[in-house]
Amino acid sequence: MTRGLEDVRKETLIFEDGAPCLDDEGNPIIMTCATLDPENLSKDSIVIMSNNSNPMVMTREQLANIIEDSGTLVRPCGACGIGPRQKNVKEFSKCASCKETCYCSKDCQRAHWKEHKALCKERQLSIASKKRLEEDARRKGEIYYDPVTLQGWYRKNHSAIEYAAFHALEIYKGASQSLLKTHFAFFDLSQNDKTPNDITTVTLKNVVAVPRSMIPLSENTKAQCERAVKNGYMCVYLADLSHKSIALEMHKAPRANWKKPDKEWVLNAILKCNVAGKI
Repeated sequence: MTRGLEDVRKETLIFEDGAPCLDDEGNPIIMTCATLDPENLSKDSIVIMSNNSNPMVMTREQLANIIEDSGTLVRPCGACGIGPRQKNVKEFSKCASCKETCYCSKDCQRAHWKEHKALCKERQLSIASKKRLEEDARRKGEIYYDPVTLQGWYRKNHSAIEYAAFHALEIYKGASQSLLKTHFAFFDLSQNDKTPNDITTVTLKNVVAVPRSMIPLSENTKAQCERAVKNGYMCVYLADLSHKSIALEMHKAPRANWKKPDKEWVLNAILKCNVAGKI
């Protein structure tokens, strides 16, 4: 997405803080590539190229802060929904069998077992299946694209994912008009062929809202999504479809008035995930 200054095409709009720079009469400033040379830009300037719009000139600091980081990601209790901070702990213990659902106490885990049992067994089967697929791929000398890599990418980029899912599911419209209850926030991803299981090389291509009814799910996963939505969580679908690598995460939805809708939210999410963390 980033290119050298010499690649900037003529008739380029110049942006600052995500908005076009204006002249004294309020018109956007348009410059030619001859003007965009290192001597006329600050040392930390970066030119962002886009296939759909004009390039943007931003500083490294602006790019890094294009979406504010929201702190460390932690999983709530799978039974009562309480967060680790409310218990003054860093994180909760995970179910020893499925390695995913967390609990704040033994009492919560016991109380939740009847509900968790079917999904837990399904996850155990999935873990065993992944191991077989990985072993088969290695035996054949093929690349194994591990869905766990997408989960790691989610944890690394959760601030940008929260921001993008908030927009994709139109949470800002309020509970009655948002897409929270009916759609996935679908993140179209690509794992690198040379380093397929390195989370730093996963690329975000697009984010859209997709009806949950369009994606085949097991009955246990459907029930999991319904429970999550009732508790105010966004269903986040992470997929590298070309490599059949898929992960599903539940992310607590921000309040409807968290922030004003941003027209450039997809671009901002892509910049934050693909560029900001690599400069």
